[in-house]
Amino acid sequence: MISGYGMRIFIDVAMAALLAAAFGFRITGGFAHEVFGVFAAAFFALHNAINARWYARIFSGGYSMRRGVSTFVNAVLAALASVVAASGIASSEFLFGLGVATMELRQIHSISAYWLLIFAGIHAGLNGAFFRVRALCARPKISAALSLGVVLFGAWAFWERSMFGKLFCGYSFDFVNPDFPALLFFAEILAIPCAVALIVRFVCNFEKIKTKVKL
Repeated sequence: MISGYGMRIFIDVAMAALLAAAFGFRITGGFAHEVFGVFAAAFFALHNAINARWYARIFSGGYSMRRGVSTFVNAVLAALASVVAASGIASSEFLFGLGVATMELRQIHSISAYWLLIFAGIHAGLNGAFFRVRALCARPKISAALSLGVVLFGAWAFWERSMFGKLFCGYSFDFVNPDFPALLFFAEILAIPCAVALIVRFVCNFEKIKTKVKL
């Protein structure tokens, strides 16, 4: 029987995998894209339902800088997920068939999805769940080397997938070379938020790390 913590990990991993799969529109095709998107949205809703107590406590207690930033990130993440879901349903050609897709609506859907990827990484970095999973996988030195590798690969993926242009330059549609390995494409998509999460975690723990280095 899966424990409560194990279920949370399963939901988070499944959500990340489905989100990455949904980015492969040019590889998987429109129907699969919509199916992956629907399941990703369902797991996102389940993730929020499991963490409903966080919403219940949002107006209670004091706010530190860390809590304020985390709350802001969570709010933006929820808003982005809502926009992605709503624009995806409106643009659907297979599952919902609303037939109201326009270039502007597709652009909103696409750029919101890419920002969702970044804020998901920030959320994971602030929350720390990703790192508890990583800690189970290796000894500290090996874990540090793996983390550095993920950050470097994520930085390369950010450049290779032209993420800066997708996020800031107003044109976020993706094109994939048919000869480009599909597995590498999905690895890149996953590496970007993982790299963001690791960088955020490093910044959050900078004082602790600096103290350990001095010692």
